[in-house]
Amino acid sequence: MFLEKKQVAIFLSIAEQPSSILELARRTSVSYVFAWKIIKKFHALGLIEISRRGKRRCLMLTEKGHELKSHIMAIKELIGDEVR
Repeated sequence: MFLEKKQVAIFLSIAEQPSSILELARRTSVSYVFAWKIIKKFHALGLIEISRRGKRRCLMLTEKGHELKSHIMAIKELIGDEVR
């Protein structure tokens, strides 16, 4: 499940800039519903933290999420961006 293109894009987008679900969905060109589904899975795995700021939910990586990000970046560097 996790190493699919859109899921990795969503994860790395959260890593780049903590944001709301709607902002994340727009940045990664996915629907709000799809983004929320993936976010719930990441949260269940302990990779992201969801906090509330007023009516908005703010997403950010946990320590475990930061560790996974470094591994993903190492893999991307190893195989290059030309592999899709």
